[in-house]
Amino acid sequence: MTAATGCAVLPGVPDIPGRLLGYAGRRWGVRDDVFPADPGLNRWAIGPRAVQLRAGALELSSHTDPDGPWGVELWTPISTPARLEFQVTPQGEGLHPDDVLGLFLYRDGRCEMDIELTRWGEARGPDTFHTFADRSGRAARLGASTLRTRHALELSPTRVRLESQSRRGFAASDAELCGCAAGAHVLRVNLWRRDDQLRPPTRVHIEVKFAEPSHLTPWRDDAG
Repeated sequence: MTAATGCAVLPGVPDIPGRLLGYAGRRWGVRDDVFPADPGLNRWAIGPRAVQLRAGALELSSHTDPDGPWGVELWTPISTPARLEFQVTPQGEGLHPDDVLGLFLYRDGRCEMDIELTRWGEARGPDTFHTFADRSGRAARLGASTLRTRHALELSPTRVRLESQSRRGFAASDAELCGCAAGAHVLRVNLWRRDDQLRPPTRVHIEVKFAEPSHLTPWRDDAG
C-alpha cells in the first residue's frame, strides 16, 4: 500500500491545458500534447474529430500522418468506493494489432491498474490484458479487436477488481488497491498506436457508467 506521504497530488480537471468535455455526469479533461510523448511516442489530439459524443457513447479516433501517430486520452478524478463500467464497440475494421485501448486507474508510476485491449503487435495473440503496478495480471482472448466487450473496475478502500467479458468468455483479476489518505484516483481512457505506419484511422465507441459497487446486473450481449 502506498503511503499517503508518497502519493502524487492530483490536479483538478480545470487545471490542465486543453479541452473540457462533459460526459456521464462528469467533467473530463482531454489530453493536449502536440509533441511526441509516451505511451508509444504519440501526439495527443483535442480536435473535434478525435473525441466526439455519439448517441450516449464516446467515439475515440486515432490516426497517423507523415510525422507519426496521434492518440486521444480523457481523464477524470474518482474516489473509492466506486464501480466503473465500460461497453466497448470497435468500429469499421476494428483494432489493428498495433492499436491499444486503455481503461485504467493511474496516480503515478507506482500506482497503475489497467484493462488494455490490444494484441501488442501479434495478430493471433491475446487481446485483453489486466495488469497492475507490479506487472502481475492475466491475458485473455475475448475477440476484443472486433467484438463488443464489457469491462469493469471496482474499487473498495483496499482492493480493486478488474472484469472483462464478451460472448467468447469472461476474465477477472483482483489486487490490493494503491491508496492515499483521500482515496482519490484518476480514471483514464485512451486510444493510441504503437507504430508510425500510415494506415486508416481507428474508431472505437465507449459507453462509461458509474455504478453502485457490487450491484451490476449480469450482462448479456444482445447484439450476439
